[in-house]
Amino acid sequence: MSIADHPADGSARILILAGGLCGAAGVALSAAAAHLGGAFVGTAASFLLMHAPVFLAVGLASANRILRIGSLVLLVGLVLFCGDLLWRTHPNIVDGAVSKWIATDRSFEDLPEAASMVFVPGHGDVATVKDVAMFRSYLADFMSLTEAGRKNGLKGAALAADVVPKLHASHPDYPTITLAGVALMERELDGTKRVPQPVP
Repeated sequence: MSIADHPADGSARILILAGGLCGAAGVALSAAAAHLGGAFVGTAASFLLMHAPVFLAVGLASANRILRIGSLVLLVGLVLFCGDLLWRTHPNIVDGAVSKWIATDRSFEDLPEAASMVFVPGHGDVATVKDVAMFRSYLADFMSLTEAGRKNGLKGAALAADVVPKLHASHPDYPTITLAGVALMERELDGTKRVPQPVP
């Protein structure tokens, strides 16, 4: 009896779909890493490509229940690991104001016991006050470089082409900001960025 003759149950279908999606995402992220750079993106791509055939094989073969459950657990771990890596690729500034983020980081630095504190973000590594200061400097430079480019009449892709290499040169340890990130900063500076407001 061939693999095609085996009826696929729910977990098998999930694993087959996951295998295809992991493969496609891995190829797309490999291309992004090659053209845009980013060690985290490349690592996530490698892990996705490495696991894609495993999920396909287990889903297509007449694997026993324990093997399928183990593969589903592996899938959850892969999603969490790669999600965390990709979240670190650049600051998420979609739903907030960078100016307020800078002010918040400064307030953390000014706390009386800041030197002995450990800061635990929602994503990424735990940090010291030195790390907070470095990140604030990164955000401040991002904002000032964008402002300077706008004063020189740059916008859109031309502005991103000016800001991205300068920011990366100043902060090589941080992931390269994207074109979309520069566009969001541009909208924040001209007052057109939509930021969710709390409902009283």
